Order: sequence, then C-alpha cells, then structure tokens
Amino acid sequence: MTQPQVGMPQQYNSAPVSLPSRKPAITTLIIGLVVLFLVAPVTFFGLLFAKTGASFDDLVESDGATYRVENGDEITVGELGIAHLEVTPTTDRATCALVKDGESTGLIKDDLDEFDEGPATSTTFAALGVDPGVYKIDCQDLPDGAQLAVSDSAFTESIVEAGFIAFVWGSVAGIIGIVLTIAGTIWVVVVNRQRSRLYRYQGVRY
Repeated sequence: MTQPQVGMPQQYNSAPVSLPSRKPAITTLIIGLVVLFLVAPVTFFGLLFAKTGASFDDLVESDGATYRVENGDEITVGELGIAHLEVTPTTDRATCALVKDGESTGLIKDDLDEFDEGPATSTTFAALGVDPGVYKIDCQDLPDGAQLAVSDSAFTESIVEAGFIAFVWGSVAGIIGIVLTIAGTIWVVVVNRQRSRLYRYQGVRY
C-alpha cells in the first residue's frame, strides 16, 4: 500500500470555475455610448432638416430666410406671432410698426452685427406675440436709399417648430444613451467584482 509522502501537498480536483460573462454589460455600455454620441445628434439634426426642408446653408445664412419689401407693403405674420424687419443701412432715427385695421404694433429696434469686430451694417426691428394676420409696414424717418427685408414667416416658424420637435426627440435619445451608459458601466463593475471574488475563492490568479 502506497503511503503519501510527508511534506508533499496533496492535490485536489476541483470543478471548473463558472464565471459570469461580461459581454452583456459591455454590450449595454457600447450601445449607450453609440446612442449618446451618434443617435442623439443624428436624431436632432435629421428631424430639424426634415421638418424644415432646409439645407445647412439656409439655417446659418439669414439671407435664406428673408426677402425684400418696400415701406408700405403688406406682410403676413404667422401663428407664432414673430415679426422681423431689417433696415440697411443702420439708422438711429427711424421707427417702424405694423398696422392692421387702424391699430399699430410697434417694433423694437436693435443694431445687427453687434458681436462682430466691425460696425453694424443693418438695424433690425422685431416683435414677438403679434396677432396672426396681414399687416402693413409703416416706417418713419428712414435714411435715403434704405433697403427693407422681412423674415419669411413660414420659414422662421418652421424652424422654431422643427427645432422644438428635434430638441425633444434628441433629448429623449440622449437621456436613453446616458441611462444605458451608466447602467452598462455599473454592470461591468459589478460583474468584475463577482469574477474577482470567484477567482480568489478558487485560488486562481489572473
């Protein structure tokens, strides 16, 4: 009969360690990052362009949303009540208003290009909350040779409406991305701790 040798450690057979998989956690983390940094921006800009039917240049260039008018012309104010009139060159004395059925709605004056290094080139007259309808432009004390332009009401309102819808859905996608990213990160940490405990329990080194 063979006796075990003194001082030699005895070998024990143990079942293979069954470690929890990190794949679902890592997949969740990756999906969260993709949704946050790819899907959310694409959703926002995609809806913005789709709803307005505008190009990128139309959105960044004011000329894409204005058209020339003359003092005394009629313009239409849409449902959002946005009125915008641009006078070139700049003027300190001029005043402008919108007239409908004998009632006048004054426009607030401000110089454009105030953030540019050079001097302002135009003066803008604007108002919010104007009742929808057709108005006559009534400007006084305009400089000689002044050119007037108004914002395309339908274009402006489509941008505002589309911007709101795009912001809502883009925010929803962004929030989902953040939640998935946080959940995936926590899941990865938890799984790694579980795997570490099992390694130590079985006496297995990394």
